[in-house]
Formats: sequence, structure tokens, C-alpha cells
Amino acid sequence: MELNSIDPNAIEMAVKRAKDLANVYFKSGEYEKSAEQYTTAIVGDRKDKAMWRTRAGARLRIGERWEPIHEWVR
Repeated sequence: MELNSIDPNAIEMAVKRAKDLANVYFKSGEYEKSAEQYTTAIVGDRKDKAMWRTRAGARLRIGERWEPIHEWVR
């Protein structure tokens, strides 16, 4: 299924839900879960630079090094 075939409101709601979950996980120190939820949110909204940077921060905290650096400068 392609994103352009899905109702934009449904995508917006899914992005918000994933972003909210990602923030909760990040604040509680569950960085792997946070990165996963940010990935889900980014699929629906690739232009939100804050999500890319916060996902990079979560990925750095779980020991990833190179990919987060590329995300940080997006």
C-alpha cells in the first residue's frame, strides 16, 4: 500500500500517535522503542526535522554512531 492512497487525515493521526509514543519512550529512557516510533512517524511526515534529530538522539543513546550523525544534519 502506498501512502498516497491513504486518507491524509489518517496519516496525520498515525504520525501524531507515533510521535507521542516516541516522546514518552524517550523521556522514560526506552531509546530503542523511541527510535522505532520515530521511524514510524517519519514515514508519514519526512519533513519534520525535529523528529529526525530526536530519533538520532535516541539512536546515539543505544550505541549507534554513523546513521544518527547523518540524520542530525538532515
